[in-house]
Amino acid sequence: MKLSSIDDLLFTSWQNGAGRTREIARSEGDSGIVWRLSVAEIEAGAGFSSFPGLRRCLTVFRGAGLSLTLGSEVSSPGNHPFWFSGDAPVRCAVPSGTVSVFNLMHDPAVSKAAVKVLPEISRQRIMVPRDTVICVFCLSGRLRIGAATGEAGCYAVISGGDREVAFDVTGRVLCAHITVFSS
Repeated sequence: MKLSSIDDLLFTSWQNGAGRTREIARSEGDSGIVWRLSVAEIEAGAGFSSFPGLRRCLTVFRGAGLSLTLGSEVSSPGNHPFWFSGDAPVRCAVPSGTVSVFNLMHDPAVSKAAVKVLPEISRQRIMVPRDTVICVFCLSGRLRIGAATGEAGCYAVISGGDREVAFDVTGRVLCAHITVFSS
């Protein structure tokens, strides 16, 4: 099993100049994005791009946090996964310095997704069924999968095949599951 680092990914600047994104992985279908995993650095308050028909989840992993305004609701997700509609007009405020977030977006018409932060010191065993992709992302501390060890910003994207994956967590690690519905 290979661990990669977000430091090896290229940035794409946002059109509004308020941030930039590094794409980890994506899948597209006939109607566009099926799912996408990325990391964003948000440098200033701004509106988020619209992704009609998609569900989005962000998890803050570096920085002082942010607040999101969705319509008339204001939320401060802290460092927990926060879900919202890609159709929603969203503005963010960054109170102090750059904030880094892990993003998952998916099309709920053709896939289902879950994101959770794992216990800080644990040994995990996850079954990866066929038609499923799992991303294990180190938010802080260390992650070990097989002989590979990495620190904050390392990740592994594991495609299904009815196999079990074991890994050790010392710190905060996020696990994103995406299952594409069979046609």
